[in-house]
Amino acid sequence: MTIFPKTTSASLIPDMVNQIIDDGRLELVEKLGEGGYGVVYRAIVIESTSSLKPTEYAVKILAKACERSREWRLQRREIAAHTLVSDHPNILTLHQVIEDDNFIYLVVDYCPGGDLFSAIIDRHAYSENDDLVKKVFVQILDAVHSCHEKGIYHRDLKPDNILCMNEEASEIVLGDFGLSTKSRTSTTFGCGSSNYISPECIGKECRYRPYSPRIADVWALGVILVNMIAGRHPWNNAATDDKCFMRFMVRPGFLRKMLPISRSANTILRRIFTLDAGLRITIPELRTAILKVDTFFMAQDEIEKGNRFLRFAAAAYAADRADTVCSAAITALREDNEIQIGSEHIADEFIAEDAQSHLRIAGGAGTTAFDSESESESGEDSDGLITPESHAQDSASLVKVSKVSDGADVGIVDSPVIRKKHEHILPVESLIKRLKHVALR
Repeated sequence: MTIFPKTTSASLIPDMVNQIIDDGRLELVEKLGEGGYGVVYRAIVIESTSSLKPTEYAVKILAKACERSREWRLQRREIAAHTLVSDHPNILTLHQVIEDDNFIYLVVDYCPGGDLFSAIIDRHAYSENDDLVKKVFVQILDAVHSCHEKGIYHRDLKPDNILCMNEEASEIVLGDFGLSTKSRTSTTFGCGSSNYISPECIGKECRYRPYSPRIADVWALGVILVNMIAGRHPWNNAATDDKCFMRFMVRPGFLRKMLPISRSANTILRRIFTLDAGLRITIPELRTAILKVDTFFMAQDEIEKGNRFLRFAAAAYAADRADTVCSAAITALREDNEIQIGSEHIADEFIAEDAQSHLRIAGGAGTTAFDSESESESGEDSDGLITPESHAQDSASLVKVSKVSDGADVGIVDSPVIRKKHEHILPVESLIKRLKHVALR
């Protein structure tokens, strides 16, 4: 397996503030962000600068790849997919594609509300707000369903790739089609962002059998729903080496023991997070179920009766500011000197260094909810609590592949793409063995 040298698209792009593009029509006035994919700027239409509110766009700049290279094919694939689905009201509109000798400029809507990640973690926009969760999540469902109906499967659904059209985060659009595919069946494993990847996309628990990207997208939608309700991930990876995921598999009530979600929300999540992809709820069914939910959030009296980890998660997400952790919750944890991870008190893991840490727990094992072996609050063998973390896709992780035809399945992944021939045995055999082992412990 050969890996390309670590060079990102963003590193090849110079500072372009005040640069003029599109034959003098657009001026790049502010850098909004950057990552492995490239750099995004806010741009204004020069002819509109005399008005009180100039016309604004966002411009995503990509370093132009060598023609016929893998990176070049990926860039063309992204543009073609985005163009095809761009007409839906909840999909980021691609207005124009501009090219020069060195760069590609994707002119899209400017979204002043930032991304959904910031709305969830920085602003707590959806905390205890049933109407807003329902309204926004249905918009996400409609956007993804529209893509699927046009034969485009996103493969990187996460809050970072969902943008807010206003500060209230009540109107959203889906963007970033860099990993999308037209293939109804895929053998590209590990494609996407680790917290949102389904077991069949990870591959190892399902013997690397071909899977449906359409159904895998539904799994990612479930993780996004948990993010919006609780401000946490349900687990780090949907694999048997993740303790939270394993406990979820053997205990139907696990999520409600660790995160402040309602019974009706948990019922929906159980229909999303199915190991057998063929049993997973469809997006139309999911939409209907979401609209029927009375509340997504656990009642306060249930929280008060819950374990300390549940109470902490609820208090942290309900805080008025993302850099403020409920001091009473931390005090309660520090007073309990029985809970340890190894020789370290678990309370010492609860140090929010600043707003940018997003309440992330230093030294945790990378899971999102505390997990315990029994109904007690012993906390023995617990993992650390973290909030969703934003990660840009990095083209440095590209795996060298042979030439790909137009309908083939390619994508940039967080880790090298794994391709293996599937074995003729039950796809969940290894997982069943591990589940039995956990159930007997």
